[in-house]
Amino acid sequence: MRIWHISDTHGFHRQLPEQEVDVVIHSGDATTSRKPAKNLAEHNSFMEWFYSLKATYKIYVPGNHDLTLAESSKAREDLPSSVTLLADKSMEIDGLNIVGIPWTREWGKWSWQVPNEHILSNIFGNFSDMNIDVLVTHGPPSGFLDETRHGINVGSTALREFMFKEKVRSILCGHIHNEEDVINTGVIPVSGPNRIVSNAAAVSNTSDQLFSGNIIEITETEILYTPGKFIQTVY
Repeated sequence: MRIWHISDTHGFHRQLPEQEVDVVIHSGDATTSRKPAKNLAEHNSFMEWFYSLKATYKIYVPGNHDLTLAESSKAREDLPSSVTLLADKSMEIDGLNIVGIPWTREWGKWSWQVPNEHILSNIFGNFSDMNIDVLVTHGPPSGFLDETRHGINVGSTALREFMFKEKVRSILCGHIHNEEDVINTGVIPVSGPNRIVSNAAAVSNTSDQLFSGNIIEITETEILYTPGKFIQTVY
C-alpha cells in the first residue's frame, strides 16, 4: 500500500503536486478560520479538491482547526462518497489496519481537543486490542517531530506511551509546524526501521514554503518511506 501523507494544508492544498498513490491520508487542519461561515467555505473548497484526487482511497482525520467537521453533522454526512472520515474509528485496506484519532491536548478555543493526557490515554486505549499498521493522529507523540522554536517537545505523552506499549507500526500526524531553525516535517524511524513517525504539516510558521507531504509504502512485513520536499508558494 502506497500512501501520500499530507497535513495542515490550511487552505493551500491546491499548491501541492498530486502524487501517484493508492491512498491519500490527510491528518487534519485543512481549514483555518474561527468564523463558522468562512471555515465552511474553506472546508468545501478542500473537499472538492480532495475528492478530485486520483487515489483509490481518501482518508481524512480532523484537526483542531476543523471546526466545520466538529460542529456540523450535515457537513460530516455530506462528505464526498470516496472520502472516509476517520474519527475514533478503524478501517482495513488490503489487510492493513488503519485507525484515525483526531484529538489533541487543549490549546486555545478550538475543536477536537481534550483537557489532559489522561483523557487521551483513555481514547487511545479503546484500540489497545488491535494490531495497528497505520495510526493517524492530528498531533505527534512526545519527543518525535514535535519541537517548538523554544526547544520544547509538545507532543502527546499518552500517544508516545501507546506507541511503545501496543503494536503500532506507524503514526501519521501533523499539528506541530516547522519554525525558524526547527524542522518537524519528514519521517523518522522509531526503535528500528519497521516503526515510523511521519509529520507532514504543510504550512510553516516562519516561511513562505509548503511541505509536499511524505510517501510511505507499507506491507505486512516492511515500511519504506520517502520524505517530502519544500516547494515555493504564493502566500
